[in-house]
Amino acid sequence: MPGPFHYQILNPAYGQEPAPVCELHVSWGTQSRPIRALIDSGAGETHLPVDLIRTLALRKLDDVDVSGAVGNDQAEGLYAANLDLGGIVMPHFPIISNSKRDYAIIGRDFIKRYVTNLDGPNQEFTIT
Repeated sequence: MPGPFHYQILNPAYGQEPAPVCELHVSWGTQSRPIRALIDSGAGETHLPVDLIRTLALRKLDDVDVSGAVGNDQAEGLYAANLDLGGIVMPHFPIISNSKRDYAIIGRDFIKRYVTNLDGPNQEFTIT
């Protein structure tokens, strides 16, 4: 069982509330990189920063329209990468590029496959 993942503030400059954050390992071919990732049940898809996509030389599969929390639609790239979250391995997992963040977002497309527990009072998140 991966976790518990503890809450952190990803960007203190914005006055964000603490949220569940973990280390995600992303790989493709012979390249592999760890990245901080926000576990976000409000996000429909999993996103990776554009810089990491370039570093790993991921191949674009398609363009998709993505809308954020405020409803602004924008075109982003659809890619595939191997993801490893605490021993949960998802090969060739579809991910969306994100030019606005320097961390990954793990969305419902990943977490809906597992039983998750969000323990707000203890600020922990576990996956089983």
